[in-house]
Amino acid sequence: MIARLRGLLVGLGVVGVGMLFLLATLRWGSVTPDYDAPRSVYLLDPSDWDGVRTQLEAGGVLSHPARLTFLARATGWEAQIKPGHYAIPAGMSAWDILQKLRRGERDPIRLLIPPGLDETRLYASIVAQMAFDSTAFAGAVQEDGLFAELGIARSDLPGYLFAETYFVYWLSDPETLLQKVVTESIAYAERLERTSTNPFDLSAREAIIMASIVEWEALYDDEKPRIAGVYLNRLRDRWPLQADPTIQHIILEQEGQKRRLFFKDYDIPHPYNTYLRRGLPPGPVTNPSRSSLTAVFEPERHNYYYFVATGDGRHRFSRTLSEHQRAAQAYYRTLRERR
Repeated sequence: MIARLRGLLVGLGVVGVGMLFLLATLRWGSVTPDYDAPRSVYLLDPSDWDGVRTQLEAGGVLSHPARLTFLARATGWEAQIKPGHYAIPAGMSAWDILQKLRRGERDPIRLLIPPGLDETRLYASIVAQMAFDSTAFAGAVQEDGLFAELGIARSDLPGYLFAETYFVYWLSDPETLLQKVVTESIAYAERLERTSTNPFDLSAREAIIMASIVEWEALYDDEKPRIAGVYLNRLRDRWPLQADPTIQHIILEQEGQKRRLFFKDYDIPHPYNTYLRRGLPPGPVTNPSRSSLTAVFEPERHNYYYFVATGDGRHRFSRTLSEHQRAAQAYYRTLRERR
């Protein structure tokens, strides 16, 4: 009898030790593989635990999915998971991962907006990185109230979505996202307006419009201040800007994509046609990078009024029309030789 009782106690002790080991493993034992930077998991509808586990495995953050599933179901936490983007560092335990997911301790994502996109591709790029869909975004950009809050015209919006990396929450709605990006862009432009030399005394909005033209003209950052100087010289002396990017903007609006420009295109009656109208166009033609905006506020001071492509992504600059015509002929000869 005593021996049987002793055996029972030993058995219970073993079970107890086993339970303590299991609890310790779930609380402190890592269930992730070894990796360096935190890995991202995106949960849109976490109501189905199997779907959550699948997303975690697909994100490469689980080396022991059974442990996580056991703890989730034993505690009932499987029904408490919140949607969102989560960055999971290596070494997290099942307990820590579930606590993060059930408390909704979301991590921001890096929203990358590339420069020089037309409106369609710009908006598509944003939608592709966020949880909302294109319908929700299209609805947001039609809201008059949003633009009243932002203090900009609807047609100006692409120009205020500066090319930059923004830290935002994946589940943000389009209105919240646009408020953040536009507000940061305005603040950056106004700071440059205050702190730069700004020799042509441009407002932040005027500089954004000019920067959008420079963005489509310059392939290399080191040419941007010189190109900006050409257009600003023309603007100062009340010449037509004669900026091809403004004609491409018209073509995009009317035909849906860029193409080679023809002589007839320069006669299209349109508010953005800077061959027919003096001064800046009514709004930006694309979203500029910060380097383009800086080039406009800190342009190269020179006496150039013309430039033409050289065929290698760069440009040749001229002071007079005759110089420019010779440079243009050299470019056309290069094109003919290549053909």
